[in-house]
Amino acid sequence: VYSSINNVPNGARMALGELFGAGMFVSTVILGTIAYFVPFTVTRRPFLRDVITYTISVIWLLIILLRGHIVTGEAIGFIVLYVVYVVVVVVGRQIYQSRKAKNSYDSGNVTVVSIINAGVVTETSPLLTNTSTNRLAVDNSDSRPRSRSMKDMVAATDTVAFAPLIGAVPDRPTHPEANQLVKTEDPLPTPWSKFWTALNPISVEEWHRASWFGRLYMITSAPIAFALTITTPVIDFDEEDKGWNQPLQMLQCLLAPVVFVIGGGFGLEEASHDFPLWLLALSLGGIMAFLVWALTKADQPPKAIAAFSFMGFFVAVVWIYVVANEIVNLLQTLGRMFDISDAILGLTVLACGNSIGDFVSNITVAKQGFSRMAVGAWFGGPALNILLGIGISTTIACFKSDGTFPVEDQPSHQLVVSAGFLLLALLSTLVIIPLSGFQAGKKYAFLLWGLYVAYLATALTLEFVVSDKDEE
Repeated sequence: VYSSINNVPNGARMALGELFGAGMFVSTVILGTIAYFVPFTVTRRPFLRDVITYTISVIWLLIILLRGHIVTGEAIGFIVLYVVYVVVVVVGRQIYQSRKAKNSYDSGNVTVVSIINAGVVTETSPLLTNTSTNRLAVDNSDSRPRSRSMKDMVAATDTVAFAPLIGAVPDRPTHPEANQLVKTEDPLPTPWSKFWTALNPISVEEWHRASWFGRLYMITSAPIAFALTITTPVIDFDEEDKGWNQPLQMLQCLLAPVVFVIGGGFGLEEASHDFPLWLLALSLGGIMAFLVWALTKADQPPKAIAAFSFMGFFVAVVWIYVVANEIVNLLQTLGRMFDISDAILGLTVLACGNSIGDFVSNITVAKQGFSRMAVGAWFGGPALNILLGIGISTTIACFKSDGTFPVEDQPSHQLVVSAGFLLLALLSTLVIIPLSGFQAGKKYAFLLWGLYVAYLATALTLEFVVSDKDEE
């Protein structure tokens, strides 16, 4: 979304190329890989809802691209369409849950879990009228796996993505009795010891377990990790102390306003005569840090600790904006150096780079047994990028240019071809999956991979063959 916002004021070619390229990568390569290695069955209504919404947004954007400009009403319409989509998702979920609960109550299908000593025994019986204190009635109408929490899924994603890279070996589970034998009482760390530990961007344990390449990666990423640590509050409500660290939170309150003004690009402007805006932000941060010191306890999280979560979210948004802006500037520089168009950079380098995270996380989620969640991410994520990325950026651009903003294609028609291939992939999915009983397997995977290969071949041919002939 932020790369689109940064790109659109420069002509929108790289932004559209990235959106179409990332959409093709997710809808063909990622979806095909999951269908090949982890065949899955999709839920009919959510699947049709997500794919149809994504298809409508692509068709709408293709029409605007063919016309060559977008007006303010259309730009706002993208945002409105996403709001309607979110409302339909939330309301549809509530209706589904209420109907499922009613059907479960009428059918009397209830599972009784009897807790006997240290063991758990399950049995199925009709709806009970009298339940003893050692029995727990649980709805059995949903057979999806419940044993894995979102925190476990995130940990599994990190293991799949980064453990092979840094050479770390995950801890092996041991028997509970063995853990009790070696368990010792560790002294509670003081607030300042927690502070100095948090400031260290390299974990000592991970350093000893990592390979030489992993250690090189840690050293390279240490400055970035340190900058994020001292500016971005992270609150973990699963922890007993919720991740509270008063000295660190004071430092983050001091520097967060400076990140806001400098990341927004107006930190060097003057608030008044010879008084830069970043210094005003630093003064405001000092007041916030003093209030944290005066109103909170070092060894106990405050009741309003959720406010630090919101502050961390907005600081993270600014960091994402800064990184996205630098990536776009770097790609445009490379394009000028090697005479590569913005569209081809967007649909190849930027698209694949933005989709690698989706590739790893979706595969991990699917392997964990949450294929429905992965399918929602496959189509909901790209739809979000188009509807909000293009909607917000073009709305701002239209207000700055008297209601109309040009959206022009490359001379080789790269963007129209990319939109056409993406539309073909979505229509193929919309037809083949229902005809296959809403199941995806290896044959479907080969079809998607073939579409992506044909798409890349066509795009590269247009860029390096047709464009060269036009110049001659």
